[in-house]
Amino acid sequence: MTDLLLEATGVSKHYGAVAALRSASLAVRSGEVHALMGANGAGKSTLVKVLTGAVAPDAGTVVVRGQPYIARSPAAARTAGVVSVYQEPSLVPDLDIGANLRLTRTPVEPFRHWLAELGIPDLRLTNLARELPLATLRVIDLARAISIEPQVLLLDEMTAALPADLTERVLEVDAKTTPRVGRKHFPTTLPLRAKELVLTFDDGPWPVTTPKVLDALKHECVRATFFLLGKNVEPHPELARRELAEGHSIGHHTYAHPLLDHMPLAKAEAEINRGIEEDE
Repeated sequence: MTDLLLEATGVSKHYGAVAALRSASLAVRSGEVHALMGANGAGKSTLVKVLTGAVAPDAGTVVVRGQPYIARSPAAARTAGVVSVYQEPSLVPDLDIGANLRLTRTPVEPFRHWLAELGIPDLRLTNLARELPLATLRVIDLARAISIEPQVLLLDEMTAALPADLTERVLEVDAKTTPRVGRKHFPTTLPLRAKELVLTFDDGPWPVTTPKVLDALKHECVRATFFLLGKNVEPHPELARRELAEGHSIGHHTYAHPLLDHMPLAKAEAEINRGIEEDE
């Protein structure tokens, strides 16, 4: 019996000669929060669409709670408890919000509750989707997804179209009461405050703050990426080892964080390589 909630292995997708996704893997346990990070075109959205039945993979396997999982449509994925909020709104423009809820069998009262939590307490269900601003449609999609209490919730650039006040409401995640959405936003300084979540950390490890960050992430069952500076790893290798041992990812920066664009190419490459060597 596996303790994994979702496990995707070797997932690939091609469009003609173009590889949109090549041998991607993802393992998620209940209560965990993961970030899919990469450049434009890396395949993040394609993986989300494969997991939620919007796109059929060319290869790979997906398992949910130990059982083989094949989602042939987003509706089938919802039935299996795997739900996404895609980059573009998924509401039918010429239907009102109430009709859109009925299409996905979304319970109205939980939907209203989460919509209010997300900062839109007075939406009329008789409003046509095409008459609402993009930011409102994105929040409606999120409230609709949360309302059915999915086992796996996938957010594809959820906050890209939101103003700052609504973004603040989306970014609080409490793994102990999954799902919970509230009004805090990412901290800009450490140590972390209650229930705040950061998924990447730069320029460490720092002996004063890194252990506190690791303790907080462990408590909330969250994995992160730590971008290391070689000069900080050199005196504190035990902190880098702890980051890896607790399941986090390591990203390499440089040795001393100089302004690379002000340096000759050869010297900049040497600085980067020195940082990687020290990290390793």
